[in-house]
Amino acid sequence: MPLDRTGMVLLGASLLLILIPPFFRGLFFPLEQLVALMAALALFAARWLTRPRGDGVALGPLDLAVAGLAAAYALSSLFAAAPRAAVQDVVKYLLYALLFWLVQDLARTRRERLWVMHALVAAALGVAVLGLGAAAGTFQYRAAWEGSRISSSLQYPNTLAAYLTAGYFATLGLWSWSARQRPALGFLYLPVAAFLFIVFVHTLSRGAWLLLPVVAAIFWAASPRGARLGAALAVVASVLAAVPGILRFPQAVKAGAPGPVWLAGLAGPALALVLQAGLRALLRLRPRAQAALLVGLAVGAVVAAFRVVPDLRAPDALVQRLQSIRVEDYSARSRIEWTYDAVRIALARPVLGWGGGGWNAVYLGFQRWPYWSTQVHNHFAQTLVEVGVVGFGVFVAMWLAWLYGWWRAARAVAAATHAGGEAAAAGDPERAALAGVLAAGLALGAHSALDFNLSLSAVSLYLWALFGLVRAAERERAGDPQGLVLTVVRAGRRGPRGHTRGGAARWVPAGAAVVLLALAGSLALGIRTGRAAARALQDRRVAEAAEAFRRAVRLDPLEVTYRMDLGSALESLAAREKNESKRRQLLQQAERQLRQGVDLEPYSANYRTLLGLYLLRNGQVEEGLQHLERARELHPHEIQRYETLAQAYAQAGQALLVKEPERAREYLRRAAALPEEAARVRDGEPAWVPTYYRMKPPTARLNLAVGQARALLGQLAEAEALLAEAAKEKDLQPEALAWLAAVQGEAGRKAEAQKTEAAGRAAGGAFKGYYDRARLYLTVALHPEVRPEEPATTTGS
Repeated sequence: MPLDRTGMVLLGASLLLILIPPFFRGLFFPLEQLVALMAALALFAARWLTRPRGDGVALGPLDLAVAGLAAAYALSSLFAAAPRAAVQDVVKYLLYALLFWLVQDLARTRRERLWVMHALVAAALGVAVLGLGAAAGTFQYRAAWEGSRISSSLQYPNTLAAYLTAGYFATLGLWSWSARQRPALGFLYLPVAAFLFIVFVHTLSRGAWLLLPVVAAIFWAASPRGARLGAALAVVASVLAAVPGILRFPQAVKAGAPGPVWLAGLAGPALALVLQAGLRALLRLRPRAQAALLVGLAVGAVVAAFRVVPDLRAPDALVQRLQSIRVEDYSARSRIEWTYDAVRIALARPVLGWGGGGWNAVYLGFQRWPYWSTQVHNHFAQTLVEVGVVGFGVFVAMWLAWLYGWWRAARAVAAATHAGGEAAAAGDPERAALAGVLAAGLALGAHSALDFNLSLSAVSLYLWALFGLVRAAERERAGDPQGLVLTVVRAGRRGPRGHTRGGAARWVPAGAAVVLLALAGSLALGIRTGRAAARALQDRRVAEAAEAFRRAVRLDPLEVTYRMDLGSALESLAAREKNESKRRQLLQQAERQLRQGVDLEPYSANYRTLLGLYLLRNGQVEEGLQHLERARELHPHEIQRYETLAQAYAQAGQALLVKEPERAREYLRRAAALPEEAARVRDGEPAWVPTYYRMKPPTARLNLAVGQARALLGQLAEAEALLAEAAKEKDLQPEALAWLAAVQGEAGRKAEAQKTEAAGRAAGGAFKGYYDRARLYLTVALHPEVRPEEPATTTGS
């Protein structure tokens, strides 16, 4: 049934969810995702309320899988390691499901589906133009061009490559459709494909380069028989047209002027116009004439290659990237290992997973060397981590249902074409377009097994729109599959104006959309308030920041950063407060916020450290140390965790020397053992990891703290070596030299001690205070028969 005017308007508005998101940093960040969700909810409610009653709602396998994946994320969020990140992933998958539903419901006929395909091509073209313009210096967009790689508004070259691959094959799908339906449009589509290919190559994405021939083969095989020659020629022609621009681009960028870069980029479309004219003439010939001409062109191409190619020199950046394609490369090997770590993490919670954002919340505790990656770089493995085998099964089922729906739609189109007689030989135009849809979706899916493309919501929206296109084509051309459909709203008579009449079926979904829209608005307002609070805190407007953080916590109670920053602000206000009662009240409020933050995200080493240091500063030594110990367990390959813990142990030991000497020595022994523990962790890292990426050696501050601990334990020789090493750090020289001089004096080497003392005084700073304190601590620790004045407490300083 064709769309009415309202439906047409809503379809156009829905296409904005494809066109606009790529230009907002790929919709990677929460605020932009929430705004997009609110728009999608409004469109859903409008469509639901104006939907003709004659249209029932029947959910096929793909509909159920798309909805089921969003439900799986919602379920796993109840047990998430990072609840706020899990809620954000629910936001994302609800957004994708809404766009899918809008596309499959509104793209009812081939005409509407072609509109969606044109929107997909326009989005890819816009991103490519921005990327080339950033390289030329015409457009200023952060991280759109870095070094020799184009990232465009997606700000990540590998994801841009996957996005452009999908756009490229969607364009070729339209070209194949136009070859049989509107040949003149080929003069538009082939130049666009050539331009996309130029920008695609200069993302320098090795994984995408390797996948492209495979996807091209799928595109060819999925095309109807009568259109396969044209499909193959379109791929070849677009690539050939792009070659001059590809080769000229690096030198054009080096020229430093926009003109040469744009000329290199537009050389491909210009040559594509010429090749399109040739293709159009070729495809009009009889098959035998086509074969003879193609053989002649192939021979001519080989001869030309032998004469011309030796004189050409590929850009160095391209050559280097091609030569670096090997499994032994650190980037390639590390991605394989991250997938292995993801499986290990998933096995720790196999059923429902760790919730959205689960990888980023816990991977530091599972990693086998100190890498930093907030994403798995394999969306299939990341899904397994986040929603367990239940959600992963739904995710796989979604892909299978999409492929099944595509097969049903393509088969139905082929059957209708064969029924038309002669048209079958030419190949059905819609089947040709569907081949482009299939290739585009598989390109995104396959590359997302190598990278985190689908973590950018703009890319996922692109993919879910492709899912919706297939579902719409399947429903129109093949109908709903028998026995695999869940009827939610039965078809019935239309109301007076053709729209659905009142009742729960009309108002409940629309009302739910309004409620969700209000919740999304609250989260979005919370983010804006949190940003304002962070700016106030940065500008040292602490009271204003604390009040703003309180509002942010009320609006977005699961966001831990607001609670931790609020705790920090309240502690700062307490330090300024002269009224003792108010000061204690502020400290209690600060501690409550910090504890609630750690309760929300118990696997965060950073939040554990913040709470632990707060407790140490406020006299809760044992519990503070427990949190720092847990932080080290959660992030064992980071040397700073050992440094922080060693400093805390050393300071706690110093503070307790007089009142609780045995407890003090226990803390000092723990501090002294930390370098060996760090060494064991480092020795257990995989042998293939380069030294640069391994756990760093002990820091100067770690050596200082351990040196102090060993000195107080009477291990003077070991302490002297560590303190001498720490003294090489300029910022630590006053304290390190003070302790070194005190240790040398304790060892009876007066001359060396005097020399070190002179060097320490020359270093300036608070040397004398450090020196007096070091001598006092050494006396208390090593000469218990002497009872000097009790040392000042320094725990947490």
